[in-house]
Amino acid sequence: MFYGYKLFNAPKDSFFDSGPRELFLSISIFLPVIGIGIYPDFVLSLAIDKVEVILSNFFIDNLDD
Repeated sequence: MFYGYKLFNAPKDSFFDSGPRELFLSISIFLPVIGIGIYPDFVLSLAIDKVEVILSNFFIDNLDD
């Protein structure tokens, strides 16, 4: 197996020294986790707005009759 050219050099523990593979894996793991956390709140807020509009239209139409 090929582990890279600098296998025997001292490892660098800096986050900013990560390669494209590590960045891709980090984004692949954390982006869905953040999305799953934000998505329900966003959809719920949109749903509440739609329900309020529907109810306000319903009550306004019934008050006019």
